[in-house]
Amino acid sequence: MVKSSPLGGTDEPVYWNLETSLKSSESSWDSCLGANGAIYAMRPELFWAEIPDNTIIDDFVLGMKVREQGFRMVFEPTAVATEDLPATVPDEWRHRVRIGAGAFQALTLCRACLSPRYGRFALFFWSHKVLRWFTPHLAVVAGMLLSCQVAELLGGNPKVSQFSALNNQQLNNPTTLSILVGILLLVLLTPPGRKALKLLVYFVTMQAALFVGFLKYCKGGLKGTWERTERRGI
Repeated sequence: MVKSSPLGGTDEPVYWNLETSLKSSESSWDSCLGANGAIYAMRPELFWAEIPDNTIIDDFVLGMKVREQGFRMVFEPTAVATEDLPATVPDEWRHRVRIGAGAFQALTLCRACLSPRYGRFALFFWSHKVLRWFTPHLAVVAGMLLSCQVAELLGGNPKVSQFSALNNQQLNNPTTLSILVGILLLVLLTPPGRKALKLLVYFVTMQAALFVGFLKYCKGGLKGTWERTERRGI
């Protein structure tokens, strides 16, 4: 188990709590997807000696190679590691861009585990990692399709013009405006609303970082070393 220090200034603990829960479930069903670099151990004979020097998320790759050899990575709930989180969102951004580039690199190195012969483990890999890594790509495609649809609808269609006029009329309605202002105040002034908005901003930011990491992977020239992320308390 990894416990995140409260000294950090981002919402990464939310991500780690979810990851910990998923790792526990995956371990009970089959095997963990990779390992966590802060705390893991494996048998020496299972270490993948051919791992490339420029591997970015080597902990994940090494754990996946254990499963390729027919063994399991088991989640141990009594093992505890404490890690200080990045102090600011820009620090977290750099960290997540690097992890994003490493994710797509790991996808090529561990692609054998996507095979149906790995059963539930392959399903975990597809759903937990691959689909999540391609979430920003799917969002970009969805945005493009939506833009095309809107452009087509606005192309001189009388029904669209009538619909737009109706929307403008509703927006000028005092009742509608009062409701919209109330929702805005609810989000900005109440703790639950501010927390939900902060989490949404964090999610969108991390998806953008993941996409930038993908572009960095496509560019090539990846290095296994990295610049130290500034963290509070260190």
